[in-house]
Amino acid sequence: MKDTKEDITNSPPDDASTGAPPKELSGMHLYEADTKLCKAFPELMKSWSRAYSGMDILTEIAKAHAWEVANPSKRKTDRARFLTNWFARASNNPQSPKAQPDQAELEFEKASNEYGNSGIEDRIAAEAQESGGGVQ
Repeated sequence: MKDTKEDITNSPPDDASTGAPPKELSGMHLYEADTKLCKAFPELMKSWSRAYSGMDILTEIAKAHAWEVANPSKRKTDRARFLTNWFARASNNPQSPKAQPDQAELEFEKASNEYGNSGIEDRIAAEAQESGGGVQ
């Protein structure tokens, strides 16, 4: 029978203990280089997942990283705090898919652009004249 102590020492170290970036941060160079974030990441993920259960945490982390890359003069030093605040704002401002206008709205807008403010009425009259019919 193996000694329990031996099993622990022979087991592969996890990312947090080695300081290696967690696989979830792969490709996010700013976050991969942040050793403080990497060491705390497993515990932070547990906490964030509980606090923001309806949110795709990894997608939001990628968005936050993209923001930091695009805004180098505003890069953060305490990324755990920054990400927590990012999630709080994201949960208060859910982004719904942009509403698509229905066909009637598109027709009205097209007619307004073609025929001026009275739009639809002028378009109906013009189409009626083109087809040889009259407006009733």
